[in-house]
Amino acid sequence: MSFNEKEFHAVVLGALLHDIGKFYQRAGYKLEKEDDYWIQVCCKRFRTAYGDRYSHKHAVYSGKFIRHYLKGYDELEMLSMHHHMPENAPDPVKKYLAKLITLADWLASGERRDREVDEEFGDPSSEPLISIFSRITLGDSKAIPYYVPISVLNAALDGMFPTKKPEEAISKNTEDPRSYHYLWKQFIGEIDRIENKNIINQILFLLEKYTVCIPSAAYKERPDLSLFHHLKSVAAITACLYHLRLPEGKIDEILSAIRNWKIDCETMKESGLLLVGGDVSGIQDFIYSVTSEKALKGLRGRSFYIQLLSESIAQMILRNFNLPETNLLYLGGGHFNLLLPFVKEAEEKLGTIRESVDRILFNAHNGTLSLIIGWQGVKWQDFMNFGDIWNQLGYSLAKSKRKKFSSLLDSKKDAFKIFEPFEMGGELKACEVCGEEVEKEGQCSLCRSFVSLSLDLANKKAIRIIPINPKLLNKKPTDWSNILESLGYSYTFVEEKDKNAFIINCTDFLGSYRGYKFIASNTPKKGEEVMTLEDIANDACGIKKWGILRADVDNLGKIFKEGLGDDKTISRVCMLSYMLSLYFSARIDTISRAVRNKIYVVYSGGDDLFILGAWSVLPEIAGKIYEDFRRFTCHNLTLSGGIYIAPSKKFPVYQAANEAREAVEKAKAGGKDKITFLDKAIPWQELDKISDMAEKIRQLLQDYQKRSVPRSLLSTLYAGWQEKELAERKEISMPRIWRIFYSFRKLMRGYKEEDRQLIELNELLKKTITDFGLMPYMDIATRWADYLTRKEA
Repeated sequence: MSFNEKEFHAVVLGALLHDIGKFYQRAGYKLEKEDDYWIQVCCKRFRTAYGDRYSHKHAVYSGKFIRHYLKGYDELEMLSMHHHMPENAPDPVKKYLAKLITLADWLASGERRDREVDEEFGDPSSEPLISIFSRITLGDSKAIPYYVPISVLNAALDGMFPTKKPEEAISKNTEDPRSYHYLWKQFIGEIDRIENKNIINQILFLLEKYTVCIPSAAYKERPDLSLFHHLKSVAAITACLYHLRLPEGKIDEILSAIRNWKIDCETMKESGLLLVGGDVSGIQDFIYSVTSEKALKGLRGRSFYIQLLSESIAQMILRNFNLPETNLLYLGGGHFNLLLPFVKEAEEKLGTIRESVDRILFNAHNGTLSLIIGWQGVKWQDFMNFGDIWNQLGYSLAKSKRKKFSSLLDSKKDAFKIFEPFEMGGELKACEVCGEEVEKEGQCSLCRSFVSLSLDLANKKAIRIIPINPKLLNKKPTDWSNILESLGYSYTFVEEKDKNAFIINCTDFLGSYRGYKFIASNTPKKGEEVMTLEDIANDACGIKKWGILRADVDNLGKIFKEGLGDDKTISRVCMLSYMLSLYFSARIDTISRAVRNKIYVVYSGGDDLFILGAWSVLPEIAGKIYEDFRRFTCHNLTLSGGIYIAPSKKFPVYQAANEAREAVEKAKAGGKDKITFLDKAIPWQELDKISDMAEKIRQLLQDYQKRSVPRSLLSTLYAGWQEKELAERKEISMPRIWRIFYSFRKLMRGYKEEDRQLIELNELLKKTITDFGLMPYMDIATRWADYLTRKEA
């Protein structure tokens, strides 16, 4: 069978919409007399005491949707309708293509052994999506279901926070936004604006917007997988199957093995697909190892460039294999996963791409950034436990990191370049940001372009992305866009509507844009300029310093390896990755805007974040993110974080970044689910209590003007904590609590009985000493209050 572009698009789009009828059906619409013929042809028949009945009617709904709302796609309608009964397709070609969708559906649904399960005999319209996070279990923990409200996807994710009560997540009232009927009306209201050009991408974005919060299957099956992720996975597998051009007999063999659960038969042990993973390596050094305070203005640009770079490489691979966006399974944090057909030339083609990208990155960045790429053959049986393949690929990538640029060593010319000096040396000056040699003092042109990228990201509404013929990069790039153009993509920020552009942090795209992107882009500005480190430090309360907050998800490897139990299908693994990445790329931007001009979201995506800001707001924003993340993940996942306060306004960002990273490691070493602040790992649950105590001390020291309590209060509290430490180290038999009482009484003598200060001091004393012991973390509360009340810079 030769490759037919029109046929390929039809079968991929048919796969992408094969179950859209479930959404249509749950919205409360009934089939009509004209649909009776298609029920008999496309639905499964079974006999009952009351006569013949038909199941899987959603297939007819899918065809009806295409017929009414995507007119002119007759072939697409046939393929979508026949995915449960491909043998009844009207001609041999459609029969073959419908079987591709059937096989893809079964592989994507790996664990579903009972192929006869259907929604006809329950009430799926009353069953909301169970959050994938509530399904995660580690060790002896038990899954407690939380339910995702029916809602439209937006950048704030405010409609996606799970609830314990299913009735709070779904409604039968057709005027309620949490009802299928209401959501469906919004969905079809946008369908009319879809254009034939880029229809697969537009449908994909629209499905994400409207079906990421509704279950793929309900009633007899546990509804913990979104319809969007099932549809996307089926379309990705279908695209690969079309390229493989398997004989129809082989497809029948695989279907029969799955139907009869003969997973260990020889047919199921054959490799048909490739799972490809890519990592941009060297990110930490590239973003944070910059040499001057002036680097701050380009820091967000450097971070975003990494995102664009990994996306460009992923899209470059898809383009080389003639695959749609559906086959990009994951993108975030400089990492991507793709699903490709294991065709004869696949590995050779991937090797050529790796060599090409290695050469581009080496020439552009002198070895600072490199591409780590690996792939894993996927057997048909692997779809029954896809998480294992996902994890194996991770191990393979980790090993590959020890062989950076190995693809260039076969060429003597390239190998010599790797080991020769990068720069001329002598009298040339160095870029004040990256340290590269420049002819004139100041920043090199590439670093200046990262500053422009930071400003565009902060100020522009959308980003235009156009595939182009790759441009030869035969000299040092002067602009970040030169590097991406050499990979075959042109990027331009735009302010006006543009049908080749992606609107940033808004899902209302149809008719004006190609799609949307979620980017945590909060940037503190003075006018149109990015604030300096000094500006940020001066915005702090108390001591004028800036700091860095870093945080990431705990036990992530274990979660992907064990958390989903036996339910590690491709759709669930992709959904779990997607939901984490979605939170960090979309939600963090919303939270950060509460303190818009005090923090700089340098990076947030994948499963971690990096925020630079006025030191005094970092504990507050960290606490808000933690509580918010816990709610989003059903209180089932945790974060470890670290805050480092720079000792001076001009302290190098890269050093502070390293210190903050070590602070995160300290939190993890202390049992995880903690934040390191003022050099001590603290359970997140204690942070609010410590903050309240620090604020109470601050008020006593500042809020009464001339009648404020003397700063000797800090010494009294800190001395009390030192007594506690000495006792714990057994250097004294017990803390001498009486000393704290004595010091407090001494402070109280200067106030009258009716003075508010006396009342507050008494309350502070009661909180400080509990059960003849000192309040935990009093040292942190005292130092925190000290920083909040210091006036020196």
